Amino acid sequence: MIGILAIAVVLAGFPWQVATAQRPGEPFTFALVSDLHYGLTRPRFLGDSAVPAWRVNAALAEVLRSLPIRTLPDDGGVQAGAVVGDLAFVAVTGDIANRAEAGVQPAAVSWREFLTTFVQPLSRDRRAPLPVFAAAGNHDASNAIGYVPALAPSVDTTAMSGLYRRAERQDEQALLTAEHDPLRQPFDYARDRVHYVRWVGGVAIMVLHIWPDAGEREWMERELAMIPDTVPVLLFAHDPPLVDPRHFTAPDGGPPGTGGFQGLLTERWRGEPLPAARLEGSRTLEEFRTLLRRHRNIRAYFHGHENWTEYHALRDADGTPLLPAFRVDSPLKGRDSAGDDAKLAFLLVSIDADRRHLTVREYRWALPPDMSPWGAEISIPLR
Repeated sequence: MIGILAIAVVLAGFPWQVATAQRPGEPFTFALVSDLHYGLTRPRFLGDSAVPAWRVNAALAEVLRSLPIRTLPDDGGVQAGAVVGDLAFVAVTGDIANRAEAGVQPAAVSWREFLTTFVQPLSRDRRAPLPVFAAAGNHDASNAIGYVPALAPSVDTTAMSGLYRRAERQDEQALLTAEHDPLRQPFDYARDRVHYVRWVGGVAIMVLHIWPDAGEREWMERELAMIPDTVPVLLFAHDPPLVDPRHFTAPDGGPPGTGGFQGLLTERWRGEPLPAARLEGSRTLEEFRTLLRRHRNIRAYFHGHENWTEYHALRDADGTPLLPAFRVDSPLKGRDSAGDDAKLAFLLVSIDADRRHLTVREYRWALPPDMSPWGAEISIPLR
């Protein structure tokens, strides 16, 4: 029934697109990484010193490429004890290009490195490209709109434009060969949102623009109206469910930096000014909670920004868990892994939509070959 519905929706012209060869209901596995921070340097990595991000992320891409022959642990989760097989996709929840602060390369350079050392290698020796579902992060956005203190260059839209092109299934390769394409409309941060829905194996993958603020929630409502309430929806965003209030636009508007607000979210902050601003108790958080109560088929939230592996939850105002959330490590800025290669990790997520079950497993990707890479595991229902 789901397969017939998916075909009907696509033919009707709605923005659902089958991203992979997974058949609806067929179990599948994807990897979640975040905060690649091209432009930074890792102090030490696998015995070397001062290793640039592109080398670290290229090594991560090689590990991801090796996953299909790995065997999942016999832990009782989805696909336990089975060979991983082809990944359905790799999700990257933002902060691809580090802010172009003093000593950091421009976003244009970082975006090219992301394509050539991470995205393209993932598809090497494959019959079809491995989908990479990338979200925008606060660093990507700040490069595009400006930051205080000023960056150099002060504005560089390359990474955000590339993310938007990927979201719209345009050819971001043009960015590698044509810096000034007169036929290409200039990127407009207020207009060009990096958000989209992809259909994978009977599950709706919803990638959000940084965090579900007021404007993003309006878009979500339109998309969710086209998704049957029997279909699980997974949210992917850069910011955690309890977003930093500094990421909003100042209450009275203004450029990034006004009142200490960074202007990454188009919604104007409704609450106490900084530094007293608190998300808990704010109207925008309660409106997000209301959306989740209205759409119970939203089953999980995957994010980066705060760089360690954690399984947590967005809770209702009374403390009741409302939405399971999964935070992932960063290869460059990990809270626990920045100084310890053995703690570098990404998440491997296996889903059985027919049985309505999801398992998240931590994969510690820089351990010696004689050590098990499998870390913590958690399973949740998709109903």
